[in-house]
This record gives sequence, C-alpha cells and structure tokens, in this order.
Amino acid sequence: MHPNRLSPPYQLFILTLSLFAIGLLALQTTQQMTPETSTILAYADYALCALFFLDFLICLYHAENRVHYFRTWGWLDVLSSIPMLKVARLGRAALRAVRPA
Repeated sequence: MHPNRLSPPYQLFILTLSLFAIGLLALQTTQQMTPETSTILAYADYALCALFFLDFLICLYHAENRVHYFRTWGWLDVLSSIPMLKVARLGRAALRAVRPA
C-alpha cells in the first residue's frame, strides 16, 4: 500500500469525507428539501462518490496484493462509490471510521 495513504492527514481527510457522506445521506433521507437544495446535495454526493472511487483506484494501484485488497476492503470501497447504492456508501463510511489503516 502506498505510504501516503497511511499518513494521519490522509486518514483524517478520508474520515472527514466519510462522516460528511453519512451526514449527507442522513439529511437527504430525513429532511424535506426544496428541489434546488436536493440538486445541490446530489452534486455534492456525486463529488464524494468520485473522490471515493479515486481513493479506491489509488489503493488498488498501490496494493501489494490487489486480489487480497479487493477481497478485504476493495469491494466495499468500489460499491460505495456508486451513487445509487446509498446503503453500501453508508456501510463504507461507517466502516472507514473504525477500520485500521
């Protein structure tokens, strides 16, 4: 795995993105919003998905054993980057907060 991925600033960045994603999902699920607000949150959601997919690609590229990475965390990482799979993204965000680097 790439050494920068293990750095505390990177981990804090990904944790912050994960918590923000959980907040967005909760907000979209529980609150009534105007169409304009929903559109803005949808764009933010797509941007987060793109960042999570980029993180997945970087991790896959730098993994010493790509098959092992994909079998352990990679499958959840790639599923969580698909905007229509909110449950998978919630799972990744929650697990990202507690999993070891």
